[in-house]
Amino acid sequence: WLLARQKVFADAAGKATRMLVALLDITERKTTENALRLLSTGMAQLSGEAFFNEVASRVAEYLDAEIGFVNKLQMPANTRIRTLGLCIDRQIMPPVEFDLADTPCEAVIGKQPVVLPEQVRQRYPAFRMALDLGASGYAAVPLFDAHGKPVGAVGVMSRAPLRQSAERIEALLRLFAVRTAAEIERLGAEARFKDLFEFSADACLIVNQAGIITAMNQGARSLLGYSREDLVGLPGDVLVPERARAEHAGMRRNFHAAAASRPMGSGRTDLYARRKDGTTFPADIDLHPLQTDDGAVVVATVRDMTGHKR
Repeated sequence: WLLARQKVFADAAGKATRMLVALLDITERKTTENALRLLSTGMAQLSGEAFFNEVASRVAEYLDAEIGFVNKLQMPANTRIRTLGLCIDRQIMPPVEFDLADTPCEAVIGKQPVVLPEQVRQRYPAFRMALDLGASGYAAVPLFDAHGKPVGAVGVMSRAPLRQSAERIEALLRLFAVRTAAEIERLGAEARFKDLFEFSADACLIVNQAGIITAMNQGARSLLGYSREDLVGLPGDVLVPERARAEHAGMRRNFHAAAASRPMGSGRTDLYARRKDGTTFPADIDLHPLQTDDGAVVVATVRDMTGHKR
């Protein structure tokens, strides 16, 4: 009888275990599906700080952790880390910057995933962030740009030991890593473009498809006599002498219909530009189409050709 009862209990325990494993497997699959859906649609319109904070919040949620983060390696020394997104106890927090040395981030950045289910404070006693937050578990995966260059990490910390398996944690973090690294790279390219635009030796303007000026650099301010506040938001026609404005709208439509880099002036046509004070000057203008998150725009460089004409 006892042997029979033991077999019944064993069978019941085995069945319960299989059911639990099946439920956990279903839960993990649903979490993965939710993460993929979020990345492909729910976060498609987010960028910059809003995107990084959403990633930090979601990885913490999906991995049952109190802290989620997106870290960026600080250039050029590569010895410090700054959080681009940080969520603590479901609250978005301001950025934190700290030294990379003697932290688990040092073992992650540019190397390989690290999953420490517990005792992160004991293993990294100099990791002030973990000490201040009372963290026990830590997990992160590295972020790389399109050329394989390390740019940061995405991960979580928890005050209790991490409950999910290392494989599960790493797999979910990797889902977010690719999109997060791409966003870091996009912002870097955008920053480099802004620097090139602002400090170009030429006067540069950005004009949208409606013909409205959306940006200007310091060269344009000097050459045209406008401040940024004066010019941005006005139609580009204000820079065209009045005698030539009637045909300008048609020229703009033709350019956008078959957008391609196009030089103008320099003897090819009799082209003039107009300053804020109403004076005009012979101009050499290059037009370059550019696709941005806000749609197609034109980058126009303007050079004063008075000396050349003379």
